[in-house]
Amino acid sequence: MSETKTLDYLKELLDGEITESGYKLNGDFSEVSGEDYLKIIAVDYEKYPVMARVEHFEGQKKNSRIIFQVNLFNEKELNKAQQNELNKEFLTANSIIDLSSVSIANGVYILFGELSATSSDEDILIEVDTLLNNLLNVLDDLLERVENLGDYKYA
Repeated sequence: MSETKTLDYLKELLDGEITESGYKLNGDFSEVSGEDYLKIIAVDYEKYPVMARVEHFEGQKKNSRIIFQVNLFNEKELNKAQQNELNKEFLTANSIIDLSSVSIANGVYILFGELSATSSDEDILIEVDTLLNNLLNVLDDLLERVENLGDYKYA
């Protein structure tokens, strides 16, 4: 069994890495609401940093997981028609996204993926690469549709 990864380990693994799809990654530590994260920025996609954290379950370090997430949209930036369109798209069975899920947390649409904190380095790199590819696909597929429904403008 592999060792349980830490944020320090993830920073060393990911900072300066170039993924299979060609994303050059930069990583640095960040604190959000009192929790430690690794902020992973893909060069040329700085507006959408990937935030990584290692989550331990009480008394079960072997069952720890790494969660990677990217904020997409804040609900407050969207009108009701735009929110309905996003919800419909994300809840439709044909919009399954490889290795990623979409959720709303604290009023923010997020794209996220997770894997065991004992995953191999290769699997971690695949997860980050796939999440970034999924991010670009989601943005390409949804931005035009959302913009056509109201005031939201991609910045």
